[in-house]
Amino acid sequence: MNAVDEERLGAAARLTVDTRFSGTRADPGVRGSIANLGPETFTPEHLIVGVREGIAAELLGFYERFPEPARAAVTALVGSGNGIRLNPGLQKVFEARLGMKMRVPAHREETSFGAALLAGVARKLLPDLPAAGRLVRYLSE
Repeated sequence: MNAVDEERLGAAARLTVDTRFSGTRADPGVRGSIANLGPETFTPEHLIVGVREGIAAELLGFYERFPEPARAAVTALVGSGNGIRLNPGLQKVFEARLGMKMRVPAHREETSFGAALLAGVARKLLPDLPAAGRLVRYLSE
């Protein structure tokens, strides 16, 4: 999957993949779909690129519901989890859509690490959340 070069496929013929295979919280009955399927797009490469784009579209839909002042305040793009960590192509989709370089935490168990940082703040071992955030290290550092 990581060897698929999205740019080599060109922009003209792309699959549109809705990755909501198990519904949403608001509508559990929603199911995914694949559109623009044809002889030229019925390839593993097109499906891989379509799924990447579909994942990004679904997650960015949440971001787009933020109030404009909140979106304007975003200055960094951080991705976590194995879906991001192990898929540089997916990272590139988010980077292209948001116009920022993605930073991936060096800590492989992001949820556990974050919980430990929050516990440190709650127990007053760390002064506040910004101090806890400064302890996060990224792969590019």
